[in-house]
Amino acid sequence: MGVLACDRKSCDNIMCDHYSPRFGYICYSCLQELIAELNKGGWSDFDSAVEEFMGTRHYDREVYGVEELVSETFKLRD
Repeated sequence: MGVLACDRKSCDNIMCDHYSPRFGYICYSCLQELIAELNKGGWSDFDSAVEEFMGTRHYDREVYGVEELVSETFKLRD
């Protein structure tokens, strides 16, 4: 069996179990994030919401802690 890499931007998870003909493979971690994002509401078109999500950067919460995520997002000014 080949590698089934997650098609979300910057995600390097492999052996994904979930697949969409339109969006490709998605790992369990990204799938859970997608569900959480969609549950927040505010989207009018499902396909556009998923496409936008798949283009966002994946953060592996096991690698990055909250402090690292915030520090990466909010850089110190020079």
